[in-house]
Amino acid sequence: MKSKQIILISASSVGAIVFAAAGFLLLRGLATFRDALDTFTAEKQALGAYYEKDPFPSQTNIAREQDNGRIVNGWYEKILARLVAQNVVSSEYSPSKFRTNYDEAKKRLLDTARDSNVQVAGDADFAFGFDRYSNTGNLPDEANVPALTEQLIIVERLCDVLFAKGIKVLAAVRRDDIEAARGVPAGGGPGHGTAAGAGVTAPPGRPQRPSGYSPRPPSRPPKSARAGAGPSLASPVGKLYNKLHFGLDFKAKQGALLGVLNALSSNDMFVVVASVSMEKAVPEMMPVGLEAPPGTGPDDLIPTLPPAFGGPDVKPDVSAVAVIQPWEKGKVDRIVSGPEHELPMDITVELDVYKFQPESNRGE
Repeated sequence: MKSKQIILISASSVGAIVFAAAGFLLLRGLATFRDALDTFTAEKQALGAYYEKDPFPSQTNIAREQDNGRIVNGWYEKILARLVAQNVVSSEYSPSKFRTNYDEAKKRLLDTARDSNVQVAGDADFAFGFDRYSNTGNLPDEANVPALTEQLIIVERLCDVLFAKGIKVLAAVRRDDIEAARGVPAGGGPGHGTAAGAGVTAPPGRPQRPSGYSPRPPSRPPKSARAGAGPSLASPVGKLYNKLHFGLDFKAKQGALLGVLNALSSNDMFVVVASVSMEKAVPEMMPVGLEAPPGTGPDDLIPTLPPAFGGPDVKPDVSAVAVIQPWEKGKVDRIVSGPEHELPMDITVELDVYKFQPESNRGE
């Protein structure tokens, strides 16, 4: 009898515990459900409030956004004014005046190149990209004079950068041929690597430059147009900016090239370098001396040289080669590469000079 009572009491206790746990979980679930229902009700009321709001902004918000817009436009106008102030703009329309300016600029650049120990291809016949007007009687069309004057000024500034940074050889200056773009027949004597227009290809192994520039001639500006303001033939109406493309081929060492690129990036004109191509004309390692193996004669000192040094079957004059033992060489004599032995590279730089128009000169 006692055992039955113990079992009954145990079963009752377990059942009571189970019912108590179930009741606790039920109460907890109800509390969670009530919280979720309250959250849902609050979100639903907030969504309803949004739907009931007036979709149009308040006058206060409109005024604040207008003030922000004026601030942003002020920043924009200040930046644009600084860019426009650096424009190269010309209002010259006299063809004979352009010829005079070109002849003076060419003479000054050649004198500067000579004073800077820079060799130019063709010497006095180097045209700096204006071949059709160099050593010829050709005069430009009157409508092309402003744009040609701007190009001449830009070429002068670019060449001044090259000469100041110590390049070795100026091989070519290329510009957009606006004369050909407007149907003006080509003229003038042959150039000396100074191609002046569209359709002219770069030297072998160099990248092709973009196609020629074909600006749209706007109305003739007044004679009173001042530099840095007003539209020019290189800046068609309706555009915030336009650009003139130029190409420079020269020989220089690495230090001079870095100096040129840095100077272009900080130039008063807005210059963007589109591409830089470099090519070494000869190997960087040059033979300076040979060690003679035991039992070899003078004819066996030097193997057949590669084509860059005279061809596959050409051997140098061994009598001019000094056979020096390695331990007999000084530290400086053992250096066969580095800045001391650096040779100028063939370099092609393609760049764009941007021009910006004031707000008043841009079309809708």
